[in-house]
Amino acid sequence: MKHTDRAIAILGAALALALTGCTKTGAVPDGTSAPTPSPTAAEPAPAPAPTPEPTLSAEPEADLFPRNFSFASGAGGWSTELDVAADGSFTGQYHDSDMGTQSVYYCNFHGTFSQPVKVNDYTYSMRLETIQQEGAEGDETLDEDGTHWIVSYPYGLDDADKIFIYLPGAQRQDLPEGFVNWTRAFDPWDTEDELSREGTDKLLCYGLYNAAGDQGFVETGWTR
Repeated sequence: MKHTDRAIAILGAALALALTGCTKTGAVPDGTSAPTPSPTAAEPAPAPAPTPEPTLSAEPEADLFPRNFSFASGAGGWSTELDVAADGSFTGQYHDSDMGTQSVYYCNFHGTFSQPVKVNDYTYSMRLETIQQEGAEGDETLDEDGTHWIVSYPYGLDDADKIFIYLPGAQRQDLPEGFVNWTRAFDPWDTEDELSREGTDKLLCYGLYNAAGDQGFVETGWTR
């Protein structure tokens, strides 16, 4: 009987130990919250792609043309229009009217300029290589309205050889007086007084100057 009681006691103790071990495994002490997993840090938003810088032409002279120019004095209704293509070829038209004699003087012409060469930051030079006009100077036709149409010549390119192109930003004091005088009808300068005493007026558009004829063209359609 004693052996039986002892065996029962040992068995009870072992069972108690087993139950105690099951209770502690994975248990959380009373009054203690289970640890909350750390939130995963949000990945930073990708940086915006940088805006590409504007690229300038490797050959600045390639940006000079195509461009249109006008030659006029502002007095009377005459003018010469010159359209220069990217390859240096050009077409032009000169016209003038004399209502007293009911006559129209005109000239349609075309030709080519050489490749522009840089002189400084605001000046390029080129040469007149070819020029041809339609009809012989002085040829005249009479239309049914009684208007005399008389072929003239490419006024503004008189005796032309060397041609200069002036870029926006060129200072008036650095440009030929002949060019400045011919541009008065267009007022292409950045001050109200285009002939300021300081001479620091800057050109606001492109200009074309025929050195031999001392004649200046201004870019057509520019805005202040």
